[in-house]
Amino acid sequence: MTDNVMVPRELVERAIAHSQKLAPKKWKCRDGRVLDIKDMETRHLRNTIAMLRRNGVVTTDEYMSCLAYACSSDTPDGAAMCAESEVASMRPWTGLKIMEEELERRTQ
Repeated sequence: MTDNVMVPRELVERAIAHSQKLAPKKWKCRDGRVLDIKDMETRHLRNTIAMLRRNGVVTTDEYMSCLAYACSSDTPDGAAMCAESEVASMRPWTGLKIMEEELERRTQ
């Protein structure tokens, strides 16, 4: 898979849902294989992260940060409305952070 290919949202949803059932440290490939994230090839890991990001998947930390900003009494009304809209479109997944940390570990 190349970095600029859009994947149907339904496939992304199924992959994430299945991976969440397994554990956040596993990924179900399009061909049905289930891999430990640590065992994914670097290119596959990089492409998977890019595909997830293109399809609105965020880390749980990113989600919580945006949610806190949207709900803060210090946030101006217009900015809060924009942040609320952003939160509504976000799809948090704990596995994304694990993938990004694994990729970072390999590229140090």
